[in-house]
Amino acid sequence: MSRLGGAGSLSAGAATSYWWLLAARVALGVVTATAGPAVASLTGDYFPAADRARIYGLITGGDLAGSGLGYLVSGDLVLREDPAGRPLWWAVRYVLRVRTNVVIIIASALGYFYFAGLRSFAIIFATGHYGISKPTATFLILVIGGGALVGVFVGGRGADRLLHRGHLRARVILPAASLLALPCVLAPAIATRSVAVALPLLIAGAFLLGAPNPALDAARLDIMPSGLWGRAEAVRTLLRSGGEAAAPLLFGYVSQYVFGGPNSASGDDGSSGAPAGNAAGLEYTFLLFLGALLIAGLLALAGLRTYPRDVATAAASAEAIGAESQAMNFAPTTRQHGRLGFHRCRTEKEPAHDCRGIARRFDVVRRARPG
Repeated sequence: MSRLGGAGSLSAGAATSYWWLLAARVALGVVTATAGPAVASLTGDYFPAADRARIYGLITGGDLAGSGLGYLVSGDLVLREDPAGRPLWWAVRYVLRVRTNVVIIIASALGYFYFAGLRSFAIIFATGHYGISKPTATFLILVIGGGALVGVFVGGRGADRLLHRGHLRARVILPAASLLALPCVLAPAIATRSVAVALPLLIAGAFLLGAPNPALDAARLDIMPSGLWGRAEAVRTLLRSGGEAAAPLLFGYVSQYVFGGPNSASGDDGSSGAPAGNAAGLEYTFLLFLGALLIAGLLALAGLRTYPRDVATAAASAEAIGAESQAMNFAPTTRQHGRLGFHRCRTEKEPAHDCRGIARRFDVVRRARPG
């Protein structure tokens, strides 16, 4: 797979026409997209549940570091049988019936959506809005990217530490708090024209934008039976990629045709007012789409209620299909549900199945709290 990715990159670099470059980038995207499901399965297989947010922080950090280098050089459903042999349509249906998973997918996709739009027009906005040169803007973007890199490391490690201390909802609370704080930090950074004021705010915003991802990635493994990790990640990757692909088009359209006015839409880049007009349109666009981050944070908060139940359900599924279980002294109350061969946990109605009961499903949490 790495050879195919390298071939795609070389082909893109050797492109002599737009269509060649487009085809190479599409092929490279297809190859890159296959890494997500494999990474999710391998992370779940090789690392304990309570350490996965930290591991995902390292994975996401490596992804961001690679992007920075490029800039520089250029449910609640208990299964009763092993789902490994189930067809794809069944797996997709199951994955989308786990409520916390749907919430996490949408919240994560909205975060990636905003980041993709911001990243696409960052240099254009910085040169026009802050009045700096393109090399300076490129350098500052790398500095700001360092904030995102620190965010993924701190976010992953912090979520795991809170989990070790008994905060079972840490992998949902931390992303929700970060996403809700983002508009408050980014809005003044976008509105001001002073680089000295904007830079620390943008670094803090990048930190908050990177922090939720490792915890959310680990939470998705917590709530999904191990036999569906890869396919669940494939569903998430498909939806996230759709959002990322749409972001530049939507940001560009809104900036040019909604906020840019007729002069911006004419494409006359030679006029002296065009850069300022483009920057003003982007400013209003960036501020408008901060609403996506607010929605993502509110969705993450909504996941606090269903997350403990879905963690218990995934663990009960592992017991039911004879997989290795983190603890054997917890048996959730279930009832028959539907025709797909699974049960639904009723933990929201039974206090015994709340956080402390679910903590027994995590081997590492038990070791961390021996008393």
